[in-house]
Amino acid sequence: MIVQSAPVRTISINTGYLRAKRALDIAFILLIAPFVLLVGIVVAICIKSNSEGPIFFRQKRIGQDGVEFEMLKFRSMYVNSDQMAHREKNSPIHEWSKAQ
Repeated sequence: MIVQSAPVRTISINTGYLRAKRALDIAFILLIAPFVLLVGIVVAICIKSNSEGPIFFRQKRIGQDGVEFEMLKFRSMYVNSDQMAHREKNSPIHEWSKAQ
């Protein structure tokens, strides 16, 4: 069986287009950043006022090509929380015993 492949074509991108795209990307970030920072500050204040512990949750992840990096996100659980208690609280048996 003979398989024919399409000829290889090179793609050229206009450098003016790349410069304009970069300028628009930076302008968009500068417009949006104050709003994102304001929301982040409000979320951080809510987390800190609701419970003790750090505002951010740090976790090591494996990224592209196996490179390890540290991820930061807002903490959404209590520090040193017991996962078993969380599972028991949301179990069907717990819901049944509350109804009795």
